[in-house]
Amino acid sequence: NETVNWPKGFVRAHDHYLPENSLIIDLSPKEDDILAQMKPKGRYNIRLAAKKGVKVQKSKNFKKDAAIFHKILKETTNRDKFSGHGLSYYQNMLEILKKEKAAELFLAEYEGTIIAGIIVTFYGDTATYYFGASSNEHRNLMAPYLLQWEAMKEAKSRGFKNYDLLGVAPKNAAKTHPWHGITEFKHKFGGREIEYHKAKEYIFKPLWFKGMKL
Repeated sequence: NETVNWPKGFVRAHDHYLPENSLIIDLSPKEDDILAQMKPKGRYNIRLAAKKGVKVQKSKNFKKDAAIFHKILKETTNRDKFSGHGLSYYQNMLEILKKEKAAELFLAEYEGTIIAGIIVTFYGDTATYYFGASSNEHRNLMAPYLLQWEAMKEAKSRGFKNYDLLGVAPKNAAKTHPWHGITEFKHKFGGREIEYHKAKEYIFKPLWFKGMKL
């Protein structure tokens, strides 16, 4: 987090829209070595899901499968108390990025029912986990862990160097931090934590800016 000499006129942003802390998994080692650097509970949950019969597949019909994902996402947002987007947001994201082979919807299935899913993007040398959802049913099967692992293996097979878990609470954050739960989940995959520079903004029209904030 080195010092940056911002041009004159830039100030600390009134808000930020991307995570300022993230967790990066190095995909260059062998699969066994990637597993070895994870927390024991992370490896255990991956193997448990596979042993219990959870299967992971890539969506072949975004319009249909995004609707299933969105239904499960509503369960997730209600359970974990955060907000999501409308169905068309995920459908459009997947359809547009799929044309460039830059996104995949991974779905976890158990006994014929989709119980979890994640959306992952592929760009540059990094695959990024953007959105995830898990059903209230069969949570003991640990499907989200197997989903992440299968996405990592897919990214590695495509030649990507990094897997970005996109968004964790800052180091030493209190347990009351809204991202505490998801941060504990992501840290089970190991990786290297990074901190980005705080967002800055340049105000061209102060009066309009004040009105926008109001």
